[in-house]
Amino acid sequence: MNIYAHISRAALQRDSEYAFVAVGKNGHDAKLSYAQFDTQVKSLCAGLTERGIGKGDRVILLIPMQIELYVCMSAIMRIGAVTVFVDPHMRRDHFDNCCRLVKPKAFIGTSKAHLFRVFCKQLRKVPIQLTTGRLPGFIARSIGTWMRKPLHRPAPEITDVTDDHPALIGFTTGSSGVPRGSTRTHGFLNAQIEALFQPGEKRNSVVDLPGFPVLPLDNLVRGRTTILPQILPGKVADIEVKTLLAQVARYSPDMMSGAPSYLETICAGAEAANCTLDSVKILFTGGAAMPKSGLQRLRAVWPSARVVIVYGSTEAEPVARIDATEIINECYSLSTRGHGYCVGYPIDEIESAILPLDFINSTIADLSEAVLPSYCVGEIVVRGSHVNTQYWNDPQGEKKNKIQTPGGIWHRMGDAGYRDAKGRLWLLGRCHNAISAPWLPSPDDNPRSFNPRQSAWIFPYQVEAIINNLEGIKRSAYVGVNNGYHLVVESVDDSSDIVSLETFLRAAITGFPLTRIWFQPLPVDPRHNSKIEYQKVIDLLKEQGA
Repeated sequence: MNIYAHISRAALQRDSEYAFVAVGKNGHDAKLSYAQFDTQVKSLCAGLTERGIGKGDRVILLIPMQIELYVCMSAIMRIGAVTVFVDPHMRRDHFDNCCRLVKPKAFIGTSKAHLFRVFCKQLRKVPIQLTTGRLPGFIARSIGTWMRKPLHRPAPEITDVTDDHPALIGFTTGSSGVPRGSTRTHGFLNAQIEALFQPGEKRNSVVDLPGFPVLPLDNLVRGRTTILPQILPGKVADIEVKTLLAQVARYSPDMMSGAPSYLETICAGAEAANCTLDSVKILFTGGAAMPKSGLQRLRAVWPSARVVIVYGSTEAEPVARIDATEIINECYSLSTRGHGYCVGYPIDEIESAILPLDFINSTIADLSEAVLPSYCVGEIVVRGSHVNTQYWNDPQGEKKNKIQTPGGIWHRMGDAGYRDAKGRLWLLGRCHNAISAPWLPSPDDNPRSFNPRQSAWIFPYQVEAIINNLEGIKRSAYVGVNNGYHLVVESVDDSSDIVSLETFLRAAITGFPLTRIWFQPLPVDPRHNSKIEYQKVIDLLKEQGA
């Protein structure tokens, strides 16, 4: 079923209720009811089909988190075309390669986004150039007139598609190599929205102020009102907090979400304003781990909310979740002993397993023969109806990241971790960031607890989870460079006594090898402003003589 059929049904039911509220011009909020949203989508559908865009055509969108993004995405899916999302912060050659892979028929972007055409040859080759802003017609045609233009004839019917028909292609960041186009079908999106429809506080939510761009699609299907924050791509930690706090006061959202850096910025603003966000009943965070103090801070600023940590990836979201209370009360004491980060219980809609780190098969008759027992370190793999099974036009990527079995396709998460006796998943770091350990491994075929020295490898989170939970530490990175073991620390206060701090840090990670400690800012990913970019850290340390 076309995912827009669900949105159309919600539009009929909610009609005059708001679908979106966003910060507008001149101090007036922009508001769009469900009926108005559905009308704009239909009008845009008519404009797109008149330009020759139809079922199966790929359309690249470069629009920030604003109402136009969701009108465009919905219209594209309604006519059976395919929305393509490419991270604007990826390397230009990677961006060009993404365009080459999908062969888009159209590009829709803000006026500023069309500057990418200057640098990206493949984007200039796209036949149909459209903009949400105002540009000369020879550069790009504005879709604003289509969206506001009354329909004088019936809108195109919702295109009938099979469950395996692609709806979205989202390219990974390329942090583990070449960006790959993760294909989300209409069936995938339907299953994902069902998986997202948890827990109870989320099912009962009616007003959401999300920090993740994908969640408004879930809100549209469920008939919720979405309050859109002002977030610029790659600057999620630089939001205008006063504006957001005013939105919370005005519209009383009962649900919020965001990456750690985004939520920490809100915390700082709320603390400065001496206010709490009492209307919120459930708060989701994910995309990177948070220290214990960070989660405690969230609970203080959102005192009425259930705080839930979600684990997933571009290819599989969500995979697992856990309440912050359980993390604080049970898991952080283990994290401070080199056990990594707990990311929770796999959701009911997904199967998960831990495979040996050296498992390289892309096909296997019986995966259970390779599955490791609890507490053994390996790579996390998952399978489910909302788990991506293919990459767009990328058979090599599929061979590397998918495992074919008679029962279905499993996806390699690329994360090293293990399962504990309660069934919770723990992360140790990305598999490709493994550092050769100086000790002889002490494996156990049936361990009853986690042994940090069981493997021939050390993973970054084993050390970082210890350091990041210390007072005064903003973030850290543990990397191997030229046979040395290096810890890079970014402290909250630059005026700290470095000699005393270094002594303290060395004592904290006794048992893990350490060549040198460096004190300097750490590069983070542009998408969440939370994940460490390890290769950049390694390159920087090599330049500094490590």
